[in-house]
Amino acid sequence: MKLRSIAIALPHKQVDAQTIADWTSSDVAFIKDKIGIESRAFLSGEETQVSLAVAACENLFKENTELKRDAVQMLVVITQNPDFKLPHSSAIIQEKLGLLKNVAAFDVNLGCSGYVYGLSITKAMMALQGFSNAILITSDPYSTIMAQEDRDTVSIFGDAATATWLSVEKGAEIGIADMGTDGAGAENLMIKAGGSAHRVYDLWNNSPADFKNAEYRLTMNGRAIFNFMMERVPQTVDDCLQKNSLSKSDID
Repeated sequence: MKLRSIAIALPHKQVDAQTIADWTSSDVAFIKDKIGIESRAFLSGEETQVSLAVAACENLFKENTELKRDAVQMLVVITQNPDFKLPHSSAIIQEKLGLLKNVAAFDVNLGCSGYVYGLSITKAMMALQGFSNAILITSDPYSTIMAQEDRDTVSIFGDAATATWLSVEKGAEIGIADMGTDGAGAENLMIKAGGSAHRVYDLWNNSPADFKNAEYRLTMNGRAIFNFMMERVPQTVDDCLQKNSLSKSDID
């Protein structure tokens, strides 16, 4: 199994650090120097999660002319912010790209870990089903769920899509991933309303104005997320290297 190529797509709208500072009543130097992001891309106009994913795939086909649309047998989309609650984005993308109707297509609801899980899922299913070519998409426009005044989120997250071509090829390998889950910090990164715990139906019946409340936007405890990363990520890097019989000196 080989990771053949990765293409990207970005929205046209660029939001600079000064704009973020104005929105959040923050110091622009803090945004640039401490957070380390001078600009980020946000969806605008007619752009959507699906259109961004399609653009990334079109770039993938353009950059890899040997990859034909009728050769794609699997399409996996990683997103937590699809265009619709249902149907799944991968079905819409399949049609817009003109892929064959016998393609296996599905979405995976994951965020930061999505690409790692996506590689493992795609690799395993290709081996099981005997597929030769697959496209793995990440497309997660967080600008659609952030409040402009929330420095914890709007200063960090942006919008983009990637499309990765995976193929069966002798002599190539995608290694073993190190997996882990700790749901104890679930409330540190959450959209509270819209699921079965905080139902849209109930809110609408009580007051349509509730759709404007803060539970419909992304909330994040940045310090808790940072501490979790510093505590867990170094160990999982070491574990991943060990599982693949590698050392840090092997990584270039």
